[in-house]
Amino acid sequence: MGNLEIREFSQAIINFVNGSPLPVEVKRLALSDIMHQLDSAANTAIHGEIVERDRKEKGAQDNGTEQVVQQD
Repeated sequence: MGNLEIREFSQAIINFVNGSPLPVEVKRLALSDIMHQLDSAANTAIHGEIVERDRKEKGAQDNGTEQVVQQD
């Protein structure tokens, strides 16, 4: 996603909110609730990415550290 697409996305939200006849406090409350939901979703996504990264790093470490078994 490029800078222009991000700006257009933001502007579309602003235009939609500004075009609503709802009182500004209702708009603020709705957007606040949406932000809370997005924060939760972002935290869940980031946690998943961390778990995946850690899993890959552990796999790479396990593959790079073979143990030599001595036979008597």
